[in-house]
Amino acid sequence: MPPSGHRLVVYPEDANPQLVRDALTVELGLHPTDAMRLAAHVPGVIPVPLSEPSARSLVLMLEHAGIDAEAWRADELPDLSEPRDVHRVQLTPQGLEAIGPRGEPAHWLPWPQVELVSVGLVRQGPKQRVVTTPSWIRVAAAVVRPRTLLEPSRRAGKVKTARAPLAELWLVRDRPIQALRCRQDCMSYDYLADRLQTSSTANFRLLVEDLLRYSANASRTPATESFLVFDRPGRHFFASAQDLMEYTTWQMLLRWRARSA
Repeated sequence: MPPSGHRLVVYPEDANPQLVRDALTVELGLHPTDAMRLAAHVPGVIPVPLSEPSARSLVLMLEHAGIDAEAWRADELPDLSEPRDVHRVQLTPQGLEAIGPRGEPAHWLPWPQVELVSVGLVRQGPKQRVVTTPSWIRVAAAVVRPRTLLEPSRRAGKVKTARAPLAELWLVRDRPIQALRCRQDCMSYDYLADRLQTSSTANFRLLVEDLLRYSANASRTPATESFLVFDRPGRHFFASAQDLMEYTTWQMLLRWRARSA
């Protein structure tokens, strides 16, 4: 079922979230803390259903504060919330054949219909591993304290270790809107054949470069450009996959707006 109502879209990357928070507090009667959680989605779509009058009132308030914004019908926004996950690809001069995680055909995407390429590095949660005390240490300790061998909490423990961010690539097809998602750790890179590397990081970068070469007319996000040149610090780091999806949606809206101007 398509979403109903309207949504507020804030365009400028440097928009002041506090000014957006203040407008949401006044117009919707929200607590400032709740309004600030919504304002944290700036720039992009503010994820709260609005009536048309409320949406247009917010636009006027933000424009008065010097912030470019628009009211959109929710069912006209690009919906990237259910991307098709890709496990394997075949690249032909005509288009991309995407294969899903279970070997099922996921999508056929002609190159001229690729609207946007969006790449980012997504932060991963910490990894837990069990650390076990070497048996010789436990035996030696048992000489001093015989109960040591009977105390499991002294024999093992869980340690959280940081994980490196993983790359994601989003290909967005234009009308009908459809997003394909390639995740670095979920891809088979067998199409690379004799170019296959030992590192998934290197293979993913080759995949990105190949896709950009074939879809030469597609738009690239600033994050994609940052990824390609190894910017440190760069614009291609995201706190979560959700953040990358929202960023990609915002970039789509910027391009639609520029095209209709």
